[in-house]
Amino acid sequence: MSKGLIYIVSFYGIPPLNFLQKYLEENNLAKVTVVVLPIMRPTKNRLSMNVFVLDENKRKIEKNINIFSPWPLIFEYIVQYFLNFYFLFKFLRKLERKKFDLCIAEPSFGAAMAYLLKKLKKCKFTVYMNGDILANPEISSKTHYLPQSKINKFFDSLLIKVQYFLRKIAYKNDLIWYPNRKIKKWDNEKGYFAKKEIIATAGVIDSKITQENIKISKSNHSICYMGRLDEYAGLDIAISSLKIIKQEIPDIEMVVVGGGDLAIEKYKKIAVADGVDNNLKFFGFVPNTEDAIAILAKSMIGLALYKPVKDNISLYTEPGKVKDYLKAGLPVIMAKGGPDICDDIVKYNAGVVVDYDEKSIARNIINILTNQQLYNGLQKGVLEVSKIFDYRESFQNVWSLICQKAEE
Repeated sequence: MSKGLIYIVSFYGIPPLNFLQKYLEENNLAKVTVVVLPIMRPTKNRLSMNVFVLDENKRKIEKNINIFSPWPLIFEYIVQYFLNFYFLFKFLRKLERKKFDLCIAEPSFGAAMAYLLKKLKKCKFTVYMNGDILANPEISSKTHYLPQSKINKFFDSLLIKVQYFLRKIAYKNDLIWYPNRKIKKWDNEKGYFAKKEIIATAGVIDSKITQENIKISKSNHSICYMGRLDEYAGLDIAISSLKIIKQEIPDIEMVVVGGGDLAIEKYKKIAVADGVDNNLKFFGFVPNTEDAIAILAKSMIGLALYKPVKDNISLYTEPGKVKDYLKAGLPVIMAKGGPDICDDIVKYNAGVVVDYDEKSIARNIINILTNQQLYNGLQKGVLEVSKIFDYRESFQNVWSLICQKAEE
């Protein structure tokens, strides 16, 4: 008999939720209700959020918030928590199903809400999908949530402390789902220990979609970047390398998907200063993941140049950016010292791993874009690695482990 599952998440349409939901519904293993409590996207003078619930019958209840906001970002982040708390329980009251067998939640705020639902006897068994680590303000002079400034550094540290507090609550859930051992090790060193745990991949793709996208006609001199717009994710060095590539390939184009208005404005200024503003195309945040993948699929290469430094939390995660590129049928360029998936990219020849250096990055991109035989070989590697990360077998294992833990 299928179970009643509620999944609390901040971003809809991305792993693991999208493929887990697909797998469970294809195999009639669970009736899935999704609650989206989004992380606010900083926008100049606006407070913008889209909160919704999609019940097991595909009925959608949503609230769009887009109001004038003259207040500092720190205030908006605090308001975000209260709004998400309010709408979670408002939406739950409107659902036909009042109790669930399972609740899976991410990130820390969602997992804290899952624990609250367990205490209120709305869920029998709760799972914290622990997909990342937290920033450490003590080892970095840079802000994580707010624009860089001395006063913002203080408030940014407070926001990070709130995240640590929420993570502590999240660990009270019945099961912690780690996507890799790095995150488990980091948490254990910080004093977080699970009652029960599983270590299983969360970032998966549909290899059939990769096979379709790899056939799409590519723009010969187009590379792409998707994700948050910051130095740690690799956008700064990508733009620096673009300046070098342009000397040999004048019509080089870099497509950028993601980011709010403030971040886009910042990087447009950097592009102008570097003389590559005509070579960059910003699409901003694309709400529908499939639309974003369709944009990426027209390029030739995906860039995932995570900065290999101690305070880069992305080095611990299963980066969704890389899986999105593979889903779009694109070879990936990564920097040495990046996340563990670098090893798979090299092993299956699905891209190249280069020094974190703008000249090395530029040289490799030029080589790939101008060598069709090399590019064809990398595309074959993309097809191979996509089979390894296919959601069907991966989530058969994950669901079996979760159900087993729930019955212990």
